[in-house]
Amino acid sequence: MYPSITDYISSLEGAADTLATLNYLRPVRKPNGHPFFSSGNFAVVFKMEDTRTGNHMALKCFLRDVPDRARRLRLIGEWIADNPSPYLLPMTYHPDELWVDCAHCTRQEFDVVMMPWVEGQTLGEYVRDCCTRADRSALGFLAFRFVLLAEWMLNQNMAHGDLKPDNIMVRADGHLALVDYDGFYVPAFAGEEATETGTPPYRHTRRQLSDFNLYLDDFSLLLLQLELQTLACFPDWPSVYSPTDALLACPDDINAPRQSKLFADIYDKGKPIHRTLLAELEGALKKPLIFTIRDLAKPQVQKTIQYNEPPDLIPYRKGNKWGFCDRNKKIVIDCVYDLDWFFQEGRASVKKDGKWGCLNAQGVTVIPFEYDDVKLFSEGGLARVRKDDKWGFVDRYGVVVIPLEYEDVEPFDKGLSIAKKNEKWGFINRHGTLVIPFQYEQVWLFSEGLVNVQENGKWGCVDTNGKIVIKPQYEYISFFKNGLAIAKRNNSWEFIDKNGTVVTSLEDERDRFSEDRISDKMASLKRDDKYGFIDEFGEVVIPFVYDGAKKFSEGLAGVKINGKSGFINKAGVVIIPFQYDYTQPFSEGLAAVQKDNKFGFIDKQGTVVIPFDYRLAYPFSQGLSGLARVEKDGKWGLIDKTGRTIVPFEYDSQYFDKSQFSEDKASIVKNGKWGYVDINGEVIIPCKYERVFRFEKGLSYVENNSMGFFIDVSGTEYFEE
Repeated sequence: MYPSITDYISSLEGAADTLATLNYLRPVRKPNGHPFFSSGNFAVVFKMEDTRTGNHMALKCFLRDVPDRARRLRLIGEWIADNPSPYLLPMTYHPDELWVDCAHCTRQEFDVVMMPWVEGQTLGEYVRDCCTRADRSALGFLAFRFVLLAEWMLNQNMAHGDLKPDNIMVRADGHLALVDYDGFYVPAFAGEEATETGTPPYRHTRRQLSDFNLYLDDFSLLLLQLELQTLACFPDWPSVYSPTDALLACPDDINAPRQSKLFADIYDKGKPIHRTLLAELEGALKKPLIFTIRDLAKPQVQKTIQYNEPPDLIPYRKGNKWGFCDRNKKIVIDCVYDLDWFFQEGRASVKKDGKWGCLNAQGVTVIPFEYDDVKLFSEGGLARVRKDDKWGFVDRYGVVVIPLEYEDVEPFDKGLSIAKKNEKWGFINRHGTLVIPFQYEQVWLFSEGLVNVQENGKWGCVDTNGKIVIKPQYEYISFFKNGLAIAKRNNSWEFIDKNGTVVTSLEDERDRFSEDRISDKMASLKRDDKYGFIDEFGEVVIPFVYDGAKKFSEGLAGVKINGKSGFINKAGVVIIPFQYDYTQPFSEGLAAVQKDNKFGFIDKQGTVVIPFDYRLAYPFSQGLSGLARVEKDGKWGLIDKTGRTIVPFEYDSQYFDKSQFSEDKASIVKNGKWGYVDINGEVIIPCKYERVFRFEKGLSYVENNSMGFFIDVSGTEYFEE
């Protein structure tokens, strides 16, 4: 039995005597004299003052027993200490620290956890306040900061495990921090089960205790981003949907997304970014837990086209109706539509009177306004359409090529579309002919000529003709890369080839076949608590002697020994000595490394090229003219490979990477307003908009006063009230 909250309050009244090593802490009191605390199902957290420094600390006391809690919290604290970040709080575990006079307890000394107290509001509290005052600008800025948090989390070898609004704090300066680490996953827990499965609606519907890995937060991040982006446009929606502990969604929305009124309204009333996020969310729900953002976010290989001028037909808003104009703002297609977007293959999807159709460049209706949904054209010039909850395909002239008889369809890729019929998945070709029968519970896209299929709860692989190549027998199979995939069978992980032959077994669940673990046909693995490298045949090519290892990049891999990191080559020779606290992979000949809590850049000989002047640094991004995003004194800027400042350190946040620096332009924010700079650091559009989106085809969608419109690179605004 554990003490009650009242028992803990009584004990901490005499903290100088009841705390063993932390007896310098004193309770912080509210104006009414009561101690300041917050509580949940498993613990109560007291706000304490460190009498030596005056700093406020959080003291966590437990209300219920959790198996193996002491070991887990110690390991979590060690991981955080080894991987410091502004998003995390250092924590220490103190066994038998607090003496409590508890009549119903079998002992009197209890463990506690201490960490810094975060001044601010929970994400949920902050969002509610912003919605109450309809502060769209603050909500938009919060959504942007959340994207930065998500970007950071997806690049770590950890997971929070219970990501929800109450476990994210918004500091007084607007920066975010994660709290409540009881469900944390760190590499030391590989192969173990979780102690909790997260909180609805922010947990994946298929999540079980056995799902304890790097992917726990992916679904939560996706849903939270969708909610935040939506609220930035519709701050009154919480009063409509009345969520309890969530920002907008409820468990019913996640369990039955196609019946969700919230999701329907997001699709009908939202912006393109909302529909994109919603599509990704629905896609993630169809897939196993292990496949979510990390797979959705993988870039597609395609030629990058730089647009210097806007298209001939530009979406134009007149009042609350949309049409199209030319570059001189002369209206070409009347503004009579509820929603429209860019032309693609000479067609534009538009909405009128609640139904979707398509126009050609002359404004003639080529696909009638009779569909509940019309998706963009994909391979073969076919567009997905939905009517009465059934999907099919039409051509550019509105002719139904594949009947609307499917519960779901995906775009065509390599001549095939994933389709669902009678609750089973299969593949059809562009003529509607069944290629792979409707017999699978789940299917995935082809990788190296094979597609993963699930039958009777087990995964296997079939070829493009539907022939079973690997019998369904696995709990999980990844995509194939270089002829190999990672598979899980009977709770054991292994590499398999395209015939299903086991190449090697894996000790560490973290050794999954992914972009983070393999390159140039070499993968870093863990055996007997040490890391090394194997080749595509499972042969050891670099011995297992390291405490940590990353993938090879530009011929070098970051490895760690005794808490310090350096780089080795493919022969295992140490090229750059073990002297850094943290390393990033080489990119464009340079690597960002951390030393004494500061980042700088080194070359492949280990020479410091750019001094250790930055609190945070991101790699030089290929295709971005040799620029890196860095933070200094709380402001963001861009530097080149000599360390010269290209974009000055005067912006609140920047997201300069390949996913956001589009058409040689990047969004910037200053004093809560958004604008754009080019790759030379020149401000091409001043910071004057509440929200902005990426440039695409020479245009960007922006918002002011909660109304959206398009601008071009010269700053011309295409709208009139």
